[in-house]
Amino acid sequence: MSDPFPFGGALDTGSDGRKWRGPLSYLVLAAGTIRKDVSSLPARPLLSGVVLGFLLCCAAGRIASKSVMFEHFTRFYAPIQASRNFYPTASELVSYVKGTVPRDKYLVLVGGASYFRGLGQNPDELWTLELQRLLGDDYAVVNYANDRAGIIDFAGVAFEALSSEYPRIAYVANASPVVVDSPVGSEAYLSIFWDGYYKGMNRFPAPWADRVADLGREERKDPAGLELHLGKWSDQFTYACDLWTYVGYKYFFTVWTDAMFDSIIRARRRYPEVVHPNLRQEQAAFRANADYSKRYEAGNKDYSTKGFVSGKEGRLEIDPPAFDRISELSTMMFPEELKSKCFLVFIRANPYFMKGFDSDDWRREEDMFSRGGAAFEKAGYHVIQFRSSDFTPDDFYDAGHFMASGGRKVAEAVAHALKASKTEPGVVPK
Repeated sequence: MSDPFPFGGALDTGSDGRKWRGPLSYLVLAAGTIRKDVSSLPARPLLSGVVLGFLLCCAAGRIASKSVMFEHFTRFYAPIQASRNFYPTASELVSYVKGTVPRDKYLVLVGGASYFRGLGQNPDELWTLELQRLLGDDYAVVNYANDRAGIIDFAGVAFEALSSEYPRIAYVANASPVVVDSPVGSEAYLSIFWDGYYKGMNRFPAPWADRVADLGREERKDPAGLELHLGKWSDQFTYACDLWTYVGYKYFFTVWTDAMFDSIIRARRRYPEVVHPNLRQEQAAFRANADYSKRYEAGNKDYSTKGFVSGKEGRLEIDPPAFDRISELSTMMFPEELKSKCFLVFIRANPYFMKGFDSDDWRREEDMFSRGGAAFEKAGYHVIQFRSSDFTPDDFYDAGHFMASGGRKVAEAVAHALKASKTEPGVVPK
């Protein structure tokens, strides 16, 4: 007779001659028992219970979306990032700010990537803490920067939603003079943009709204994009993602993560942020790594050619149409009324990994930053520039992230720009 449990079924015979069933066998038996029990229940009470349970979960999700979820928050450290399968919703980002920052404060929302999240800085030496100190009590700095996030990604969605809540608000993000974000952000963070969009949190007039709608239609032509949009459209009614994230942060988590295999169900709030006592040793290790140095030296060389074309005698010369295009595209990153509230910080690479630059490389580097800054200014944004001499190699943790000393320099420049800014955009003098 064939084994009725072919997958993990009667796997072995013990010394007493009895068959030992595997775990899947018991799941099959349990499922059969549950099915038999459920099938014997009256249909209407069962259906009513299912519907009531669903509605209660929807109500719980709405309550969770309006709660101040994060505890002792300073930044998104590893266990509460998307790289560890933790995805806070647009509602939860906005609710945290509204629940902790009074409306009469000047809200400074920090976005961008790991440079501004503070990789290379321990929790007590974050550059945003220094920024808060420099600005004073009239300001409230909230750091929503996230690894590999662009200008629009993650924090940018919260900025769009909060702009109608706070009379005084500024958005600060690291930027590149030759990179322009899509109005809906990058692929890695599309879910949070569309979460806010379908909940009606970031709707603005044309032409920005028209461009966003066009991008949404394009995304829905792809099966993965259609799935994302259907999920976020339905979540405006169910708030299921808000409930799942809230439970995962407060009580227990439900998704496997390789980096946290030792405690996969532990609530994310129970993971403390780790202090790294050996940042200087790690800094030295990056410099001593020949392959790392070679790779970033080559990358910086290539970066210094962006926006240039081959001219006379093969020499690279600035390409004005390229920067005109940057200015044109950047007008659509944010709605018109928000551009003057955006402070884009053009950060520089670690000069330690630019030792092979010749005079032409440095010339192009300066021209690129100057032209890029002018392009974003023309579109209506504030631009905060640095000189190549403003940072030393010791200000950097690796090829681009700042140590505490570099972070303090960024904080000083941003604080100056915020205090000196008027309604007109432009490069704020140092």
